Amino acid sequence: MLFLIASTQDIVYAKDPIAKLLREFELTQNALEKEASMSQHQLSSFFYSLYRLETKKRSTPVRILHLGDSHIVADLFSGDLREFFQNRFDSAGRGFLPPGIPDKYYHARGIKVSQYGDWKKYSVYKNKKIPYGISGVKFSSRNKKSKMMLETKYPFDYSEVGFQTSPESGHVVIHIGQHKEIFDTKGNENQIRYFKSYKKGKRLTVSPHGDGKVTLLSWRVENTRPGIIYTNIGHTGVSADIMSRWDKDFIARDIKALKPDLIVLSYGTNEGFFDNLNIKRYRDKYVNSIKVLKKYAPNASFLIIGAPGAVRFPRYISSGRKKAIGNCRELKKQEIQNYKKLLYKKDKKLAFWHPPPNLNKVRFVQESIAKEIGAWFWDWSAIMQGDCGIISWSQQKPAFAYSDFVHMTHKGARYSARLLFYDIMYFYNREKGVFRN
Repeated sequence: MLFLIASTQDIVYAKDPIAKLLREFELTQNALEKEASMSQHQLSSFFYSLYRLETKKRSTPVRILHLGDSHIVADLFSGDLREFFQNRFDSAGRGFLPPGIPDKYYHARGIKVSQYGDWKKYSVYKNKKIPYGISGVKFSSRNKKSKMMLETKYPFDYSEVGFQTSPESGHVVIHIGQHKEIFDTKGNENQIRYFKSYKKGKRLTVSPHGDGKVTLLSWRVENTRPGIIYTNIGHTGVSADIMSRWDKDFIARDIKALKPDLIVLSYGTNEGFFDNLNIKRYRDKYVNSIKVLKKYAPNASFLIIGAPGAVRFPRYISSGRKKAIGNCRELKKQEIQNYKKLLYKKDKKLAFWHPPPNLNKVRFVQESIAKEIGAWFWDWSAIMQGDCGIISWSQQKPAFAYSDFVHMTHKGARYSARLLFYDIMYFYNREKGVFRN
């Protein structure tokens, strides 16, 4: 079977089975010839941080912040990228995390998170009027029997927990291993207070003291040695619009505390399925959100990942879904022009698998934004032979995509992360020659 493996704009064809490609694929110079002619890569600042880390000229961690949708909620794609970076440049710990279990699909690789009691969850996706930081979620409780626990496989040197203050807030009990601290979260309305500790441990536990409400915003566990810290913050069902809902004061504190060297943005799937999407408004909000990130992380490089391949079959057509799998194709120009009308009339002319018309428009906007702000654009759909390629991915053994033709399996996510990491390392290795001189 022929599969397409692509960098940002260049294409390499490979006839090897997918499983073999995962072990044997190597980027060729021909595949990147066009981009290799550039005198300076868009990620040069990030590459210089990696170079200083690799040559032991940097004593602080290199931090990567990855913001996205459901593709990173379960920490598959992002978790594989973290693994590749940390295997190459060493690990400085797990870093910043949203509190508790923010999503039913949530999984944080390398740690175990547990929560007990009557914690009330507030999510930026559902409770839009409440102020949020970059985690987009918060948990509140006043019951001293409520507990949240974070456990790591390897000991951490440093921990930090963020709380939202209010005049009615109470004390919180924090255990790091056997060490106990009591911390006051009372303060002005809607401010952030951080509990910081350099006690080493493998377990961090948070419980209300029982004298008032405690609102948990975030927690982080790190090591003091240099290495890579890769933070992923994802939400199911969201678009890039979620960034516009952050509270300006909360986000300022979060980004300044995180100090990212690279910010990765991987949105696009959900907005691509919004048939009423206002492209201009979408673009304006995306650019404004990036300006906020740049304001508080002025030295960070940016990587915008174009939405991966995805297709749909109209829900109003009850039969023929499986039979139509082999006939997936892109919409014709006239079908795109009449798409909303065809959907409204529940027309059976759309009885075939196809990418929604706004998905490619979203990718075009993402790429144009990348050019405008000096970010690097990596088209995830290109390694899938376009949108319909996700059907082929789902039919591989083992499968690389689920039968919803939107989400990747563990294998597909790892394959995608490997190719992206290879691309990044190709350009990094080329830039190192500049840094040496």
